[in-house]
Amino acid sequence: MSTEPTAAPGRRGAPARNRGPGSLARTLLMAAVVTLVSPGRVERGRLVVTGLGCHFAIEPAEALRLAEADSGEVMAYVAEAEEDPDSRYGDGPWKVDTDRAWDALHRCLTDGTLTYGGGPYPLSYTVLGGRLLTDEEHEYIVVLATPQQTREAAAALADIDEPWLRARFFGLGLTERDGYRGAGDERDFQCTWENFVAVRAFYERAAGAGRAVLFTADA
Repeated sequence: MSTEPTAAPGRRGAPARNRGPGSLARTLLMAAVVTLVSPGRVERGRLVVTGLGCHFAIEPAEALRLAEADSGEVMAYVAEAEEDPDSRYGDGPWKVDTDRAWDALHRCLTDGTLTYGGGPYPLSYTVLGGRLLTDEEHEYIVVLATPQQTREAAAALADIDEPWLRARFFGLGLTERDGYRGAGDERDFQCTWENFVAVRAFYERAAGAGRAVLFTADA
């Protein structure tokens, strides 16, 4: 795999880590930057894309509740959000679908791999960064970024243009050997770019409203 053609826009400093439950509650309420990732899921190594991705912009109070919930409660919340057309999200401004393009998006915005927490912050929080809320039993990815992380990701995404993403996409030279299931051609890039534009606009809305972001996908 070739190296990154240009430096990624945005801040490259790593966020502070704090795993205490009391500290997490205070952090979410204060919209502070945290990185909370489940070690069990990280040990599984690289992911393989099998399902469709979706981002939801949720209220800070909901983010706090989900951060303190168990996996079953988290999955019940996600099931309602994804499957009920009459839910608070529906096809409104607080939801964006990325089909399977979330794979290429995450790779382009991070270190080229499909792993949790890889690559420079805050771009790494666009898809798989943040706190992993599910365990291996559910085989489902649910990742939470705080309002502060959402704002910083939105600011970094605003600096990315089509030439940068194009150079990054083709510079990675993604193939099936890397676990990438896309074609890696011009059509695949156009799909990635269109989804990036939608995700960038979504993050701008979420950040402007002071919301957290929840990303979901089949593991």
